[in-house]
Amino acid sequence: MKIFFDLSFMSFMSFMAIIAFHNVNATKLTMPSLEEQKEIEQKGYSLKTFPHPQYASAPWPVMRIIQRINSSPLTAISVFGALDLQKSYVPNTIVSKPIKEISPTEIWTEYEISIPFPFPNAKHVHGSILSKPDSQSYELRWYWVSSNSTKNAEGFAQFLPDKDSTLFIYESFVWPDSKLAKFLSQIMEKDVLKSVQEIKIYTEKIQKINPTLLSELEQRTLNMLSGKSVYGDLILKTSAIKK
Repeated sequence: MKIFFDLSFMSFMSFMAIIAFHNVNATKLTMPSLEEQKEIEQKGYSLKTFPHPQYASAPWPVMRIIQRINSSPLTAISVFGALDLQKSYVPNTIVSKPIKEISPTEIWTEYEISIPFPFPNAKHVHGSILSKPDSQSYELRWYWVSSNSTKNAEGFAQFLPDKDSTLFIYESFVWPDSKLAKFLSQIMEKDVLKSVQEIKIYTEKIQKINPTLLSELEQRTLNMLSGKSVYGDLILKTSAIKK
């Protein structure tokens, strides 16, 4: 059961580990190397792992995955960054609820992951920051706020124009609070890759089957970047329901 707990937890962290190495002031696009470009052409994606520069003793490495999404960068970031809808495609996630608006582009979100009885569900709060590094690219990076099952989590997702598609660059680091984590590293890598690929599938699906929703999500992104509150009213409503 404990192993199943770790695997269920990893399914969630595969996605949530998209947090960039906590430099919220300066955003720099991490362009793919020639080696990564060749790998993408051959396999459809590039996957690399390397030690975290500050947490060398962590049981899991940093993961860097790059693939193309058949959409515009605005579409990709808008679907990916819809914080209240992430439960629609993150495995085992039953709650993804924005709970605090630090600014129009910085939001705290509460997540709950379903874990088999008798273990308690995994609960996390992560902060995410939306930015626009240049005129055509977008980034979402987030950071660890609290958790009952991780010591740290950080990473980023960048969406760059690439001819008629989007280059999706995903870097993640998670430090799970589990003694078994070191032995599950290879399983984690496969799980992360699967989650990133599902993000691509979900994004391409939404633009085909629900253009109305997609238009709303794109407008959300544009509103946030222009300084307008998007999640403020939603947070107030959910807070009122609690009371």
